[in-house]
Amino acid sequence: MHNKIIDAYPFLEQIPPDLLDTLDLNSLYIPTEQERSTLSELSALLKNPVVIYKKHYTAHGAHLCRTIRSAELTHDQLDALRACEAKLAANDKVLVAYCDPVEITVS
Repeated sequence: MHNKIIDAYPFLEQIPPDLLDTLDLNSLYIPTEQERSTLSELSALLKNPVVIYKKHYTAHGAHLCRTIRSAELTHDQLDALRACEAKLAANDKVLVAYCDPVEITVS
């Protein structure tokens, strides 16, 4: 499963492999081709990678969101993220933008 997730979110390769292996990445949704295109456009606009989380998934291990720093977005960037998320919300999906380059927050 990790390979499919890394293929969908290649920025995760910036996380050291030993740390990446401890993360429960099953909380991440594997986007369709259309969603990948949308994420790519949004990531370019935000200048930060964006992932889709499964809204009601409970992680069974270390959480990505507690391991790497989320991006600090301007008001306009946050509006763009929310607009994109609203299109996906009917499918219980949540968008999160992360710093690029990745900033590890755990030691």
